[in-house]
Order: sequence, then structure tokens, then C-alpha cells
Amino acid sequence: MWAYGDVGRREFGDLDILVKKQDVPAVRELLVSEGFTPRPDLSAAQQAASLRFDCSHNFANEKNIWLDVHWHFVVPSASVQIDTDELWNRLQPISVNRRELKTVSVEDLLLILCLHGFTHFWERLGWIGDVAAVIESRKEIDWPLLLKNADRMGSRRILSLGLYLASNLLGASIPPDIWTIASADATVVALAKQVQRGLFTEGSEAAGILNEGSPSPGDEGRKARQTYVLYSFVGYTKSR
Repeated sequence: MWAYGDVGRREFGDLDILVKKQDVPAVRELLVSEGFTPRPDLSAAQQAASLRFDCSHNFANEKNIWLDVHWHFVVPSASVQIDTDELWNRLQPISVNRRELKTVSVEDLLLILCLHGFTHFWERLGWIGDVAAVIESRKEIDWPLLLKNADRMGSRRILSLGLYLASNLLGASIPPDIWTIASADATVVALAKQVQRGLFTEGSEAAGILNEGSPSPGDEGRKARQTYVLYSFVGYTKSR
């Protein structure tokens, strides 16, 4: 919603929900009572292990509506973490279907999107489009706060890569000083080139930061989808 203003403007396969870790069992019971089934269904011991070593769990109902319930954004073993306890103190109101809900702040959302894209090797152009859409639609971004939060969690380069991709590929309007920082980092530029090769040249679905892969049968359709996302985003931003 921060990015597009309307849920109908962004295709998605599931809905990500952030809950407090201690509330996961209660959320599970609530969802099951409403017709959702854990995917996969776990034993009590497996649920305890999941809470300790994982970051989310999927639920689906008979209408094929999927919810991804998160208590962390990445697995606890990851070297970079977002302190979810701090996020609860910075929640902001947002209107969805005439109801006021709470969601993460714009600055936290940008960090989450950049971390998510990085952990998945930025293999989808749509994820870069999400970063760009947030930047273009939310002019009140507190950039110094964003950098401070990134530095505190040791993810400045991850943030810089996401912002660089959004600006370089989709023309997102980041402040000149932020662009200077990102573009001056040789590692960020090198990683961005790998991401771009993975997006627009033949290769596996995971081509990008970690490997370039080998040709796969779905490459032509994948490139067509990337091109569609690219031009859809450009047209959307020009219409605002």
C-alpha cells in the first residue's frame, strides 16, 4: 500500500503478516479456526523448532488464499537481521478497504524490501520495482534515519544495492548524496551488474549474485515477464 496505494496495482501470490514471536501459537489457532491449514502441517516439536530456527510459516485455505506469517524477516542464522521488536514502536497507520491498520514505517519497509531482494539474489525485477515505487510514491522518506537504521543493523551495502538498482534500472529518484554513496561503492556496482545479467540474459531462475546458471526452458517467458514489469512500472510512475 505504501508503494502503490491500491492492492489491485500489485500482483502477489501470498500476503505477508508480521506478528510477535510469542503470539505465533495464538495466530496459528486463530487461522485454523478460520479455515486455514498450515503448509506444511507441523507436529508440536516441529513447531517449536520452526519458531527457533525459521522466520515464517505458510497457511492456506480452500480458496487458495495464502498467508505467510512472519516473526522474523530472515532466518535467525542469517548474518544480517532486522530487529522486529524495534519495528513495533515505529508502526504507522494505513487505510485498507476503509479500515485503519498498522504497518511498518516507510523507512523500515525500504530496508525490508532491500533485505528480501538481496536474500533472493534480486531474481525478480518486480522486487526492484517495489523499491522504486515506494521511493516515488512516498516523498516523506527520512533518508538520514534510513541510513542510520541500515548502519545499526550492518546492512548499508544491502540498502545501497537495492537503491542503486531501483535508480539505475527504473529511474527511481533517490537523493543525489545517496546516489553518490551507492555508486561510489565498487562492490555495489559489481553486484548490480550481476543482478542485471541475471535478469535480462539467459540463465537459471537463481542467476544473479551467486551464480549465472545455465539456460532453462522458461527463459523466454521469464524475459517477457521482466519486460512487462519494466514498462508497466515506467508507465505507472509517469502517470502519477
